[in-house]
Amino acid sequence: MKIEQPFYRQQSFFIQAIYWIITFVAWFFFLNTFSRYHFFYLEQAQLFTGDINVSLSGWLSTYLTGCYVQHFGLPFVGPLLLAFLNTLIAGTVYFTLSHLGAKINGMIWSQLIPVLLTFMFFNHLYDLSGTTAFFLATLALSGTIIIKPFAARLIIATIFAPILHWLVGPAALLYAIAIVLFQLFQEKGWKRFVFLLPIVTASGAAYYATILGMTDSMTFSFLPNEYFHHKMRPQNVIYYSWFALWMLIVVYGWFGSHCIKSGKLRLLSYATSLFLVAAITWRGSLRYDDANSRLLKMITYYSLQDNWQQVFELTKDNHSNYLYIAYRNLALSHLGRLADDLFQYPQSGALCLFPMWDQSLTTSQLLSDIYYHIGDIALAQEMAFEGNTAQGNGGSPHLWKRLVDTNLIFNFPKVALKYIDLLAKTPHYQKWAESRRELALHPEQICNNSELASKRCFFGGEQHLRHFFGIDYDFRLIAEHCPENPVAIEYLGCLYLLGKELNGFQSVLDKFYGTEVLPELPKSFQQAVIILNEHQPEKWKDYKLSSETVKQFQAFRETFNRNRQSPYLRETMLRTFGNTYWYYFTFKK
Repeated sequence: MKIEQPFYRQQSFFIQAIYWIITFVAWFFFLNTFSRYHFFYLEQAQLFTGDINVSLSGWLSTYLTGCYVQHFGLPFVGPLLLAFLNTLIAGTVYFTLSHLGAKINGMIWSQLIPVLLTFMFFNHLYDLSGTTAFFLATLALSGTIIIKPFAARLIIATIFAPILHWLVGPAALLYAIAIVLFQLFQEKGWKRFVFLLPIVTASGAAYYATILGMTDSMTFSFLPNEYFHHKMRPQNVIYYSWFALWMLIVVYGWFGSHCIKSGKLRLLSYATSLFLVAAITWRGSLRYDDANSRLLKMITYYSLQDNWQQVFELTKDNHSNYLYIAYRNLALSHLGRLADDLFQYPQSGALCLFPMWDQSLTTSQLLSDIYYHIGDIALAQEMAFEGNTAQGNGGSPHLWKRLVDTNLIFNFPKVALKYIDLLAKTPHYQKWAESRRELALHPEQICNNSELASKRCFFGGEQHLRHFFGIDYDFRLIAEHCPENPVAIEYLGCLYLLGKELNGFQSVLDKFYGTEVLPELPKSFQQAVIILNEHQPEKWKDYKLSSETVKQFQAFRETFNRNRQSPYLRETMLRTFGNTYWYYFTFKK
């Protein structure tokens, strides 16, 4: 079946232009609404310097993806760029369908492809190079089908399929199968089957890519799994866009030339198609949108902006997620309220200050931020290094900056220059890198940088570069050498309180209370002092406890004694004293 005049040529150029503009705008608003912070997360999950490794399969799609993802850190740029790419994908799909006589809703159903690709985009383990590769494959498909001579089209498709595998990876098979399906409805007789050659050459390229080490395995050579985290198994939705393209070609190949003459039926078909695509978009967005990670992406975004008040607002009511609670406590510390307000919010052990390191980028970044804030530069550097190693994909710009700063603090300018050279290749971190280059070339100027100079007050010798004697020992030394920075003792004291290690807490008081680092006790520390000296109230005066704290404890003790036989003792105490260390110490496990 041959179509002399593709459907897209029968339409008014003005109407089509308006349609595609509306499509672009709709995609922008959709992506900006659902995934605004996901774009910032993706930008921080890779460092793109423009380096190209053409020996790897799919290098072109990886390179082009890095080119546009590196701009996702700018407000609204991410949704704009992906909206444009989705519109192009829908356009190339419709171009192909129009050559099959897509007289029935071809422009509407072409939107199904970017919709299905967006479901994968919601997953932070998905590599956007898969979407780029899909576009390049459909662009190649569009370029192939406009070639009129049969022999030329066959030769070009057969030769280009393996080349496309080298350029975009397994999406070459998407192209090869699509061109074969297209020819089934364009040619007759033996010509239909000779077009199986592009599948043969594309499959051969995929096989040899694995043999030559250009891909990790046959699965990554033949399937879109290549565009997902290599250590994780993707959901089946990763295949949907591929099958949907092939299905649309088959459907329009069979029915594309049929036209509904009745105006009412035609309008009904448009409305039905629009409803179905919208319903798939809505249901799929609810199912595949990674809502559980949306809060984390918001938190990490505001933490990188040093907007700790917003971080606190996002995490203040969290009861169970150690990662979010640790972010809240870090925000409280930045706001100067950690030791005062620690028990105003849900806490559950030492992990609320230092969550368990799980070798992920997210936890490594958080721990690096915590240790850097405290002044434990060695641990901050270690976590930054481990985070970049865990992330791969070039590492995280934030952590590369951390490695620059920690090496400048440790007076290793040559190491810092290595990371500076890396960041200087990027458009958004070049200015920052050059400012640090001046410090690396002239280390004596570091003392003029308030941030780095304040972190340089404690080195502890090489034996302390990797948490050699433990957090307790390190934090005490930091406090001794940097009395103007009370964060280390604040964190150490809170760590003892959350772990109910009152002997350790008492040793902190014995050494640091009344000194520059701890001139007076914050609220939670005062409450702990009462527990330590409950039967020696004369010692309370030594720590200058506030009258408010003393009165509150007396009320706590009276209420406890009055209700100690009640089965609802815990609930009764929680209502009035749930925000005190006394409640935490007595009832929290």
